[in-house]
Amino acid sequence: HASNLLDDNMRSKVNEEMVKMAYNGEFNAISVFALDNVALNGNAMLSVLRNACGQSVIDDDLDVNSCGTDLLLPNMQVNHKLPLVWNVVLFVVYGALVAMVSIMLFQAFRLRNEGPQQHRLICHGHVV
Repeated sequence: HASNLLDDNMRSKVNEEMVKMAYNGEFNAISVFALDNVALNGNAMLSVLRNACGQSVIDDDLDVNSCGTDLLLPNMQVNHKLPLVWNVVLFVVYGALVAMVSIMLFQAFRLRNEGPQQHRLICHGHVV
């Protein structure tokens, strides 16, 4: 069975677990944080680290904490499938495009080979 780093990373959900650990404050300090396949939950990790308490200066008049676990955990659900509606739309659009091009080509070849002869002018035996 062939394996690669990106597929293994997606199946193991290691980035998701690291985001949850950072969100729950399981690290005392973070100097360097490395993620494989940053496209998979990289934005969630950036959001959690950026919104950690003490990372930003926000003046709240309501005395409500707006950092750390007081904020919602980012959505980390990965779905690369298009909804059925968009699949149908793409099928219809590309089908219409193929049909239009086919019809235009068919008519062009038919006119070239069998087209009306009234518009042709014969002068001294040559078609002009």
